[in-house]
Amino acid sequence: MSGGTLLLIRGVVVLVGFLLLCAILVRFGSWRLLRRFLLVFVVLVIAGSYAYSRRAEPERSTCALPQAPGQLGVICGVQNPEDLEYSTTLNLLLTAELKPGGRLMGLRLDDLASGPFPLWPNQIADGDSTGGDQVGDPACTQPPTPEFFMPHGLSVSSNRTDGAVRVAVVAHRERGDRIELFHLGEMPALHAVWRGCVELPHNTRGNDVALLPDGSLVATNFAPEVSGIMGWRYQMRGLLGVTTGDVMHWSLQKGWTHLVGTEGAIPNGIVANAEGNTYYFADGGGQRVGRITPQPAGTAPLVVRTRIDGPPDNVTLTTRGTVLATIATFSGDVPVFCSLGGRVCRLGWRVVEFDPETRENVRVLEQDASVVATATSALEIGDRIFIGTMADDRIGVYVRPPVAGAAPNSR
Repeated sequence: MSGGTLLLIRGVVVLVGFLLLCAILVRFGSWRLLRRFLLVFVVLVIAGSYAYSRRAEPERSTCALPQAPGQLGVICGVQNPEDLEYSTTLNLLLTAELKPGGRLMGLRLDDLASGPFPLWPNQIADGDSTGGDQVGDPACTQPPTPEFFMPHGLSVSSNRTDGAVRVAVVAHRERGDRIELFHLGEMPALHAVWRGCVELPHNTRGNDVALLPDGSLVATNFAPEVSGIMGWRYQMRGLLGVTTGDVMHWSLQKGWTHLVGTEGAIPNGIVANAEGNTYYFADGGGQRVGRITPQPAGTAPLVVRTRIDGPPDNVTLTTRGTVLATIATFSGDVPVFCSLGGRVCRLGWRVVEFDPETRENVRVLEQDASVVATATSALEIGDRIFIGTMADDRIGVYVRPPVAGAAPNSR
């Protein structure tokens, strides 16, 4: 579940409480008393809103890396790094800026102090817009326009046939979402080259994607629509646990298919293991993580869901086979009022580690938005957990105390 969705929850709670209070006043008081109450309420709301909008911005932590286990530091130089992925081939952290005109960004793990740098668009990629043979759907041939590029979830995988490092990105567009496909190149400098795309089916909106070793992919279908009145309607349905979407599989041979049994309330992040034979997805409105095991052709996949400690946003895998899920919490800014004065709402969050075998989950890290706000993803690499966010200008870096069984990522 996104931070924006959590704001909706809090707003609805406030509205319901207000309406109940009005009903009590009418039932046990009078209409005159209700009018007086509403007048006082309006005055207080206006005064409170003005005071809240004029408040000083909270002091931000400096852009400094953590120095010891248990510390949370930050890396600046990127906007809204909503999802995080790691390429072992290049020892590179990848993210995408969730905004119109967003960029595909890279961060070298052996040089964190240098900060993030753009992979696409850039001048190197501009000189070769197709990068060679096209991949994806042959009918999808138009490269994205950089100024309208709005990336969301992403996935990275090394092709076992030719060794190419592939990247897939969910890109939101006014006329329907697409999966944009890139290859990473190292000469003359590290960059991404667009290679093709896959249009999402009609009445679906993507959130996250996972590349599979055979060249196919899986993606979450969040809802039929995510903006406007209809988008609000599906968000509210999802909050109540009503099904809004599912998980879809795409291959060049069969196109898109909806995976039976994966229906969920605003499905969010998705990740696949290195072998591509197990997927995990966030059933946000259901506050569950689903485990999908494909079965022989012609039969429905095996889907097992486990409730975790809150509504998950993105999910990632550790080398121990556990899942890290990032969850928005009720700490942080006051709903609705937090956006007054043109400010960006800052919400708290926690990271939960879920064991698919024992089906137990434990809290790894919890933060009130003072260092990193509105976190949406957590990716463990070695002894560090990198934190992505949908509404901040930084990537969090947490040095985790030693964990039994940890090893370098091998994706």
